[in-house]
Amino acid sequence: MKTQLLTVACVLLKSAWQAVSLRSALTAMALGEAAGCAAALAMKAKSEVGTIDGVKVRETLAQQNAGPVA
Repeated sequence: MKTQLLTVACVLLKSAWQAVSLRSALTAMALGEAAGCAAALAMKAKSEVGTIDGVKVRETLAQQNAGPVA
């Protein structure tokens, strides 16, 4: 079974000044970490990334003390 695990997490920034802002960087890091977590959960479940429950991703990230999970 082939599993599509490519996920894209990006933040579109309109100016170079915004690109260096800490708030934008933290958002980009959190999105990337969540995307990687979802891909790992999908691989473990042998399913598509889109079928992974967002609640499960947040729970997994919280268990790992990863990033700001609200």
